[in-house]
Amino acid sequence: MPRLFASAFLYFIAFVAFLPAAQAQQAVPEFRYRAYADTDFFGSDLQPLFDTDAASCARACAAQADCAGFVFNQRANACFPKSALEQSSPYAGALSAVKQPAAPGLAAAAAPRAARLGFLPEQELQRAAGLSRSLGLDYPLDTDDADTARAAALSLRRDGEPLAALRWMAQAVVLQDEAADWTAFSGYLLAAAKDSNSRSQQRRLRAQAFSAALNGYLRAAAPEAQARALRQAAEAVETLGRGRDMLPLLHLAEEIIPLKANAELLNYAIRKYGFRVTSSTVESDSAAPRICAEFSEDLEQAGTDYENYVRMDEASLAVTAQGRQLCVDGVEHGKRYRITLRRGLPAASGEQLLKDVELTHYVRDRSPQVRFPGRAYVLPAGGQAALPVETVNVTDLDLRLRRVSSRNVLRTLQEGYFAKPLSQWEDEHFAASIAEEIWTGSASVDTAINQMMTSRLPLDDALSGQKTPGLYALTARVPGADPYDDAGATQWFVLTGLGLSTMSGSDGLHVQVQSLADAKPQAGADVSLISSANEVLATQTSDASGYVHFAPGLTRGTGGAAPALITARAGEGDFTFLPLNDAAFDLSDRGVSGRPAPGPVDVFLATTRGAFRAGETVHVTALARDSKAQAIDGLPLTAILLRPDGVEYTRQTSAAGHQGGHVFALATGPAAPRGTWRIEVKSDLKAPALASRQILVEDFLPERIDFTQQVANADALQPGGAVQIDLQADYLFGAPGAGLKVEGSLRLTAASTLEQWPGFRFGRYDEASSAQTEYFGGEETGTDGSAVIAASLPAATPAEGKPLLATLTTRVADGSARPVERSMELPVRPSGPVIGIKPMFDEVAAEGSEAGFALIALAPDLQPMPMRVKWTLNRVETRYQWFQLYGNWNWEPITRRTRIATGEAQLGSDPLPLSQPVDWGRYELVVERLDGEYASAAYDFYAGWYAPEGSSETPAQLELSLDSESYTPGDTARLRIVPQAAGTALVSVVSNHLIHRMAVEVPAGETVIPLEVTQDWGSGAYVTATVIQPVAGDRGRTPLRALGLAHASVTQPGQQLQVAIDVP
Repeated sequence: MPRLFASAFLYFIAFVAFLPAAQAQQAVPEFRYRAYADTDFFGSDLQPLFDTDAASCARACAAQADCAGFVFNQRANACFPKSALEQSSPYAGALSAVKQPAAPGLAAAAAPRAARLGFLPEQELQRAAGLSRSLGLDYPLDTDDADTARAAALSLRRDGEPLAALRWMAQAVVLQDEAADWTAFSGYLLAAAKDSNSRSQQRRLRAQAFSAALNGYLRAAAPEAQARALRQAAEAVETLGRGRDMLPLLHLAEEIIPLKANAELLNYAIRKYGFRVTSSTVESDSAAPRICAEFSEDLEQAGTDYENYVRMDEASLAVTAQGRQLCVDGVEHGKRYRITLRRGLPAASGEQLLKDVELTHYVRDRSPQVRFPGRAYVLPAGGQAALPVETVNVTDLDLRLRRVSSRNVLRTLQEGYFAKPLSQWEDEHFAASIAEEIWTGSASVDTAINQMMTSRLPLDDALSGQKTPGLYALTARVPGADPYDDAGATQWFVLTGLGLSTMSGSDGLHVQVQSLADAKPQAGADVSLISSANEVLATQTSDASGYVHFAPGLTRGTGGAAPALITARAGEGDFTFLPLNDAAFDLSDRGVSGRPAPGPVDVFLATTRGAFRAGETVHVTALARDSKAQAIDGLPLTAILLRPDGVEYTRQTSAAGHQGGHVFALATGPAAPRGTWRIEVKSDLKAPALASRQILVEDFLPERIDFTQQVANADALQPGGAVQIDLQADYLFGAPGAGLKVEGSLRLTAASTLEQWPGFRFGRYDEASSAQTEYFGGEETGTDGSAVIAASLPAATPAEGKPLLATLTTRVADGSARPVERSMELPVRPSGPVIGIKPMFDEVAAEGSEAGFALIALAPDLQPMPMRVKWTLNRVETRYQWFQLYGNWNWEPITRRTRIATGEAQLGSDPLPLSQPVDWGRYELVVERLDGEYASAAYDFYAGWYAPEGSSETPAQLELSLDSESYTPGDTARLRIVPQAAGTALVSVVSNHLIHRMAVEVPAGETVIPLEVTQDWGSGAYVTATVIQPVAGDRGRTPLRALGLAHASVTQPGQQLQVAIDVP
């Protein structure tokens, strides 16, 4: 028995090692099996196998050159390979198989035909060869006459018995191995699959049909026979759900010999699966219209001049390709164009347009449009109230003005209506239950055919006699338009002379009320804090400086008690409001950084190390400080050690500590679970943790060596360039790490962000990135533990148009060959300039708003550079096209881009602002270079109702600076501001609370304001200045504001520690 099993194992190894190599070398196997049921051949046994199956028996015989066939006893599961099969005899339960050599010269003749199938995976030819070899085992012979088998198969197929017909056709193939039989056998297999009710059997028969057709092609000598076999293979591969694979098969058939049936099937395949024009559209509603053809596959994005494949009536038209769209730019409204897409137009896959496609389109005038350029306005009371409106191909507007009472303002905010256009359904509900209609009318606006016109809508007549405070909504519609298709535009505004601004901190809510007419503080205004449940939490009157303070307890409510709205009233009917749940100003572009401001207790947590063995004690140090970084004495703290599964393992309480310092010793047992543990420090055990830290509990050996590494040429790294690594290794006990082996890698990746340009996204969002890695090694440290290593960055760029980042990972092995690993990241200069796009909204732009962006171009050294660019805002729509194939439903995504707006801009040293109106949906902003080496960037985003409501734009930046980087209490800080226009500057000194505030009248230009630095400034504070420019005259515009910010570091007496360490 041991010898038997060893033989079986050797047979299996020989088969695995030898057979695939043979298949890879030739498409036609050296032999095929002929099988006979209930037949035995006596004698000539080789090594028998027991407890096996027929497939293993066949593989064992195939692996032996001296095996002429085998007999498999199905009752005893015994295999008897034979060196000769000469005399047969009946034997029930025996299956005999004879090796039939391939026809002389067949393999050599099939080799060039197989080479022409290079578009198929090699596995397909291997499957075809495997089917040729083993088909006889699945269909034992009932006759030795191939003509008899063919006749029986044809008769049974006519009688509607495809499975029985298949069995006889298979015997004809086994007997003669002819091309025509293989091709016909493929058709029989497809017919049997169609008749089968088993999904798995259908799949198996269809796969065999494809392999059989390939065998027919490989064996066919005549061109017509080859073309018919390839057509049969195309029909079979379509049933497998691989209709796209029909095309190269049918193209090859046409190259061999043109046949009418093949040409018809090729046309069908191209229409259904091939590279073709699926649709064409005219984007006439854009200011720059274009005609676009949609293809079934992606086009080449670079390297192909598609203008050579487009015939146009006018030479001034430009052709651009993106994704699956080929667009003709430069067309004009009111004209008809005939465009021919020429035969041979290439796809990214290499497929080409089979024949010319002619497109004829008329570019109609733009549809009538109306929109308001802003989301919400504060119109100054007492002047000529007016709103700007933008229209296209409109001469008159239907207007409706509605007012929301002060008690319904919060409901309007909570319903999500404020500062967005209203659909017809929303408008009906808004008019019926929230707002009161106070005026209807019409207005005439300027118009120029197909041009966007901005007109001024005076509101004096509409607001005549309106003294009731509230929120107003003006709806403008195109006369005669279906409101369900085009609901028009809605502009929200408050008519007031009051301006509100707020700051919130640990000391409560601070409100500043100013007059918009002269920007001076507004005294005597009644300011109310409203909860989410529409309850008045508190009301206070502004002082002479326009200031109101609400205690912190009023701002800590949750649910319905949470503060939601600030309202202010002054005089007769003057009213304004400010939502509190809107996004705060994003001031990251003005130097605001660092960790969030701590609460009243700030805990610094440290452990002796980051990893511990099971059974060791974790020593923890915690320092409790207040908001001024002063020690908190007498505050008990509890340290809780949590296992990896979150279950508490142990806890320890420190009653008082010393000058805010606490130490804990948390012991772990030998059976402590391995993994990531967490330490939490709490004062109130039911409250969230004041500080937490993760540690590892693992079985490890401490490092014996340490090393540092530096890159000498870190400022000039480029793809494919050299990297000089200076390394110093030392043993932890002090001796230099001499003779240590060094190895590592440099991994080059594409980065979409840069630390020095926060918020900007570089490169295209839709471009794939592939990290590249180069390895180095073989070096050793010298006698002093140092080493200078020359490594190379990967030459291939991970992605075009993006900044690059290299990760250097170095491993130094100590004496026991255990490596110590260190990593560092290195910026790498891109091969060309890069373009950055910064969205001025948080993730999602609000529906009906203007999506704002900032654009910047950087040279390879990542410094701003001048660049002429073209920007395009596209609406991206993805539809899922469902189709049925052989009873199965499948789908494919179809993405279409519609251009919303486009233009050109000159980028410079400062980011260029750009904004465009968006409705609900998905969009992308594409920026492309025009004046040099091609570079592009693309950013995709969504606009919709789920955007943060009422998120305000960040105010304009005010030039502001301090005269020193650091101060001590008692110093005078000199604040320099440079407003663009005269106004009132509100200066505040803040940390996590308001420290000091003052209002100063400032002229246009430079102003220096002295500020006294006090103990209240703590270890540092932010100095902010907001300049409000008042409304001058009766121009009806919104007041302007600018905000600047700077950080002042403060060194408090006694806060610096002098540390000295004496060593023996």
